[in-house]
Amino acid sequence: MRFVRLVLILTLAALTSGCMTSAESQAKRSEERCIARGYSPNTKEFTDCLVRVDNERDQRMERNRREMIEKPPDSPGGPKGY
Repeated sequence: MRFVRLVLILTLAALTSGCMTSAESQAKRSEERCIARGYSPNTKEFTDCLVRVDNERDQRMERNRREMIEKPPDSPGGPKGY
């Protein structure tokens, strides 16, 4: 029983760790996006771009969270989308 519990905990930890994004990898992706948009690193414009990209990510995450909260649950046997 103890072994099964340990395996379950390790499996859940492995699955959820794949969903998490470290701050370092987010920062790297933000930098890559700003470079792709044509901004040169170590400039004020690049820094402003990083702030915009972070704000865009925050807004997207908040929008997705609200959609999940407001989305009605699918009821079995009921009409789709209600």
